[in-house]
Amino acid sequence: MQIYFIGETIFSQFLFFEIMNMVEIVGVTTSKESGSDSFDLTYPGIPHNYILDPHFIRLRQPTYIFCCGWRSIIKPEILQIAPVIGYHPSPLPVGRGCSPIIWAIAKGLEETASTSESIPLSARGPLS
Repeated sequence: MQIYFIGETIFSQFLFFEIMNMVEIVGVTTSKESGSDSFDLTYPGIPHNYILDPHFIRLRQPTYIFCCGWRSIIKPEILQIAPVIGYHPSPLPVGRGCSPIIWAIAKGLEETASTSESIPLSARGPLS
């Protein structure tokens, strides 16, 4: 299985290194930023890009595209390349948007969950 990984957060970094030992990562789109909640996922030997470019992803011929910790809606052109699996660390629609773990802590939630889904279901805009 060949995975193209899209992510830019510390949480993305954790998942990136976890799945790296299970599947072949053929490319990554990430952020140049590194800060309190941003992380550059470039890794030696794995092609990377800092913009979500359908042509760059298509050249990698992924079996699946995995998206975690990305702050933008995935463009329809990318959804047509390969099945896109999205991961969000909250039980959507609760906690939608950036920093759901921080918001859960700030709200004093004692329990939360996560959501994995096929991106086309949510790529059209906010979940309600």
